[in-house]
Amino acid sequence: GYERKRGMITEFTNFLLTGDEGTFIVNTIKEIPKIKYIITLDADTELVLDSAKKLIGIMEHPLNKPVIENGIVVKGYGLIQPKIGVSIQSSTASLFAKLYAGSGGLDMYSGAESNLYQDLFGEAIFTGKGIFNVETFGKLLKDEIPENTVLSHDLLEGNYLRVGLATDIELIDGFPSRVNSYMLRLQRWTRGDWQIIKWFANKKINKVSKYKIFDNLRRSVLSLSILILFFFGYFKTALFITFFPFIVDFFEMIFNFKSNYKRSKNFFLTINGIAASFYRCVMELIFLPYKAVLLLEAIIITLYRMFISKKNLLEWVTAADAEKLLGKNLKCYLKEMIISPIIGIILVVISVLFHNENLGTSIALFIAWSLSPFVSYLISDTRETKKIIIKKNERNILIDVAKRTWEFFSEYMNKENNYLPPDNYQEGRKRLVTKNTSSTNIGLRITCDYYSKRFRVHNK
Repeated sequence: GYERKRGMITEFTNFLLTGDEGTFIVNTIKEIPKIKYIITLDADTELVLDSAKKLIGIMEHPLNKPVIENGIVVKGYGLIQPKIGVSIQSSTASLFAKLYAGSGGLDMYSGAESNLYQDLFGEAIFTGKGIFNVETFGKLLKDEIPENTVLSHDLLEGNYLRVGLATDIELIDGFPSRVNSYMLRLQRWTRGDWQIIKWFANKKINKVSKYKIFDNLRRSVLSLSILILFFFGYFKTALFITFFPFIVDFFEMIFNFKSNYKRSKNFFLTINGIAASFYRCVMELIFLPYKAVLLLEAIIITLYRMFISKKNLLEWVTAADAEKLLGKNLKCYLKEMIISPIIGIILVVISVLFHNENLGTSIALFIAWSLSPFVSYLISDTRETKKIIIKKNERNILIDVAKRTWEFFSEYMNKENNYLPPDNYQEGRKRLVTKNTSSTNIGLRITCDYYSKRFRVHNK
């Protein structure tokens, strides 16, 4: 439809404020209700229980009320961005997803994290999923973005409305299971990032907002810059930049090794920790030519369409559609990534002619880049893996957890508590046991009783 997602949101907001139906073909709303907030989601985004209520609560807080000056929100927030997690299904769909998506599911206590922009400047980055004030959106963005010119509108909307990050509220999203669909999504994002370079000259948005735009552009040319360093003989610098995330994670692990943080055993099917950091850096090195060329293509196409053809600026394939359209077999990966070994050959030739001392490294990179289609195919395989075998020590840990869980219910479901499971028990408090229960507690009790008998953790 008109302007894709941005057009739909803009026209729906305008309809709620003015009654103008715009280009909607079907409208079943006869009487316009008083709607103060809109929550935007993608098709594969899961709105977790009570998350909508919590988002509205944050928007209603007196300190978060948007204050408008010179066409932008300068205090408070017109938009709140929750933390975005990855679904368990998506994060375990393939080896690639296990490596890049992190641990899937909802784990607010250990997964909450800060955001540099939010911590330093009091405003975050909008990624397209969140809640916004209808009146503020309609007032500030109605005529700000020219028609059919901007593919990635989220960052701009956040710059005008001032977005706050709520890390204690999490929505669950999908994640590409294959390398080619992931790269295609990255290419689409890059096109959108370069389409908004005109906003560097915008006098309304602040310097922090302009730096957010610049930072996205910087990221889009990082792979290309590393590749150029290799061609000019700066191999050590290029490798250092590529493995810099692993170096940071390694030193963080060293410095935190003796901290008071209690390391717990987990049974995630994803790949986490320092090993995952290293593997990702290796993958980034293997995919470097393919990624660099793909993003360079996105930049060139965007600039051509913006300043010369003026057409197809909103050309877009969603991540879900990309998963269906792109090939899954090895032949497709060989065809899509043929540029990688070609660039490897060119690097070897240049090393022979100009940088003999780097010839060995050049040959190693050529081999790695030649294998990139095979690596991509293997780690993108979404077929079901072999049955998971739980080791003896892992089984003992699970049985121990089951026993201690059973003992909680066995000890506290007594006459004093009316044989109902208490909500919680806290050590070091005057009131150790909370004298209330819930349907959830009772359901957990029944589940625990059933499985404790199956696991034979008690004789009662």
